Amino acid sequence: MKYRIKQLLYALFYRSSKKEHDFVANYLNDIEKNLFYRLRGSEQGHSIRVAKRCVKLKDDSEFIKAALLHDVGKVDTNLNLFMKSLLVFVEKFNIKISFSKTLISAQESKNSHSERGAALLKSIGCSEYVINLVKNHHKESTDNKDLKLLIECDNKE
Repeated sequence: MKYRIKQLLYALFYRSSKKEHDFVANYLNDIEKNLFYRLRGSEQGHSIRVAKRCVKLKDDSEFIKAALLHDVGKVDTNLNLFMKSLLVFVEKFNIKISFSKTLISAQESKNSHSERGAALLKSIGCSEYVINLVKNHHKESTDNKDLKLLIECDNKE
């Protein structure tokens, strides 16, 4: 729960800096940046923190691109900070959500964002390597070393 509170505080108080915009520009082309900047600010901040953690483990441009874009499937969904917090609470206490179409929609967005992100990245011509990492970044087990690193970094931010 401490981890979730830290995530909430980051999301509430995140403000991007020029240094972070430069970091993003170093790894993403204009089309990818356009997609990245459609994410909510809190998701941008999370993705930048994940990517910076990834740089320390493997400084490879395609790997860092995947880290920056790993949650891009959340673009244009109702997964705002309030809904994400509510879903965490619902999951933690195993509450049934069949009474709320909005919550069901948010949960579906949360559960499908990896696949949706992969489809978006495919539509703009990203490499299969990046698409595969984004599509599978919530897998529970894998033999892919780069995917393991991305999952590890994502789970710490």
